[in-house]
Amino acid sequence: MKAKNKSSNQYQFADYKIQHIQSSNVYYRIKQIDIDGKFTYSKIKQVILNEKNEVQILPNPNRGYISLIGASKFHTMYIYSYTGLLISKYDIKNQTEINVSHLNSGIYFVTFTNDHQKVIQKMAVE
Repeated sequence: MKAKNKSSNQYQFADYKIQHIQSSNVYYRIKQIDIDGKFTYSKIKQVILNEKNEVQILPNPNRGYISLIGASKFHTMYIYSYTGLLISKYDIKNQTEINVSHLNSGIYFVTFTNDHQKVIQKMAVE
């Protein structure tokens, strides 16, 4: 059966139970269920959790500016709300201080990425 349209969708998922996992490796896959009940699975993707705190966000909690320690091997930083909504994206090559004063008080998830790795940290804003 052909699809009704040729559009594509992008989805994001924030796994809030990840902080309770004992392993440093987590694997995910997506189960797509069609209208007719048939389903397929995506390829399995591995996420390596940042056990060693390779990247530090200081101070944490903060009040508008953060310093990044150990982030030199990453090129992009994403800030997500606690519900998984993308709030900000930064090119962090050669940056050690980031202005986050536009964020409301609360808890955020900060993702650092390069071509081969993704590291997720929790950040609090006062």
